[in-house]
Amino acid sequence: MVQQTVTFTPPTDITTEEALMHISGYLPDNVLAFLNEQTTNGGRTTSASVDSGTHTIVTQWSDEAASQYTTLMASVSDGVKFQLVADGWDISFSPETADL
Repeated sequence: MVQQTVTFTPPTDITTEEALMHISGYLPDNVLAFLNEQTTNGGRTTSASVDSGTHTIVTQWSDEAASQYTTLMASVSDGVKFQLVADGWDISFSPETADL
């Protein structure tokens, strides 16, 4: 299992669901389909929390799902982060998706 923690702070106070919907708007359909599939088949599990407007998403990936996600996101991650920063968000990944 591989664990990834994503922390983000939107410029306004929104729910985690609203934040994830905003982020998903920058993801291609094949990535969204993969995320949904992995949630359904157990390839990933997530937990979410929010503290003072900062959202934290902790995802446990199966080794196979992490490898596939890394490949899918190779040409997507930087663009999504760029768009979110342009929208006024702070966002960080530990580890970065490329390092899963």
